[in-house]
Amino acid sequence: MKSLVAYLYITFLLGLGLSGCNSVSNSKISDKATMIEQLAFCGQPEGHERYDVFLLDFSTNKWVNLTEEYVSKIDDVFGNSIGCYEFMRPYGVSGLEWSPKGDLLIVNAGEPYFRIPYVLEVSSNGEIQKIVEQWPPPLDDWPYYERPLHYSWSPNGSQIAFDALNETGGYSNLFVGNVSEWRTSSPDTQLIQMTEEYRDFPGIVYAPSWSPDGNKIAVSLAGPASGIIIVSMGDGKSIYVSDDTSEKLSSMEINLLLDLWLDFPSMKPSWSPDGSEIVFLAATTPKERTTLFKVDEHGQNLTVLIPEGVYNPVFSPNGQQIAYIEYAGKLNPKTVGRVVLVDGDGKNRQVIATIKTEEVKSLLTKYYIRGLSWSPDGKWLIFTSNASGNFQLYLLSADGNVFEQVMDFPGDAVYPQWRP
Repeated sequence: MKSLVAYLYITFLLGLGLSGCNSVSNSKISDKATMIEQLAFCGQPEGHERYDVFLLDFSTNKWVNLTEEYVSKIDDVFGNSIGCYEFMRPYGVSGLEWSPKGDLLIVNAGEPYFRIPYVLEVSSNGEIQKIVEQWPPPLDDWPYYERPLHYSWSPNGSQIAFDALNETGGYSNLFVGNVSEWRTSSPDTQLIQMTEEYRDFPGIVYAPSWSPDGNKIAVSLAGPASGIIIVSMGDGKSIYVSDDTSEKLSSMEINLLLDLWLDFPSMKPSWSPDGSEIVFLAATTPKERTTLFKVDEHGQNLTVLIPEGVYNPVFSPNGQQIAYIEYAGKLNPKTVGRVVLVDGDGKNRQVIATIKTEEVKSLLTKYYIRGLSWSPDGKWLIFTSNASGNFQLYLLSADGNVFEQVMDFPGDAVYPQWRP
């Protein structure tokens, strides 16, 4: 841990290629606070066709593009750029997660037709040491999974859970792949499909989350279904907490004309630090999936904590609070939404930040707040929003006393991930 030095008006260094290091600008973060030093994020600089992976170092006040130089040719027809996969860009960029030790990143490579997982070894000073494709398919069996979207490392760093289609034109399911020998990953590297779901668009299994003890994986149910599955790594058995098993939950009506990115908010289940409880989003009516539920690790004692209006819930590292996003109504002229804290039982609601536009909100613009997460020390929250125009990263102290835009990124900066 190192103290952040206060920055008021620091000159922003722009480069045409955006290679090398760049300075964080407009940062007014208190020098009395301590925090984790580094943060990875997906960024699409203006004029660039794809997202890349960037590393922001708070101790040096610099950020660097990690993946700009890496392009792998798949065949003679097209190439595949190593960087963040963009899905309904730029709002749903996905596929970026640190290993528990903070030395490796799993990332999707998504241009132009495939999504392929790669492990990146990143040095402490932000240099790529090695990049290796994971679980490459056998030559006679392409693909044996397709379009991975979200990842979750096991606590010991030996496996990665992810959601992907089980075949071309297939259904979204939960997979677990071995990364204990990530440097030599081959078609023989162990990869297991953990669920057998067969429901229609938009795919049912979504955003896995590994339990702190590594014995279970919770994964959300999206699409028409609503709830979570708790999968045991020991025997592979699945516990459903869903509209199929509880009258407290409802299935969802799918309307493709709606804003799907808001209809499917950040739904990754969040485990309490001791692994005894899970909070997740699900529907109580067919119209909206924004009810905050809590359930124990065995799928019992299902409780409604907050009846509606919750997005992106995350347990604090000490398990005492839950942070989440709520949106202001469309008729609110300037307020996009708020960051809210509640106790673990859903009580003692505190608004610690209000996100506003500088001008009256345009009826033609969709405004978002996404990617809310706690720093590992529990003192800070990070998120991204397009309230100021492009998507920018914002840093917020847990007590609400510090709330600042981290930098003036020349484009869209999304999907922030704290480095352990």
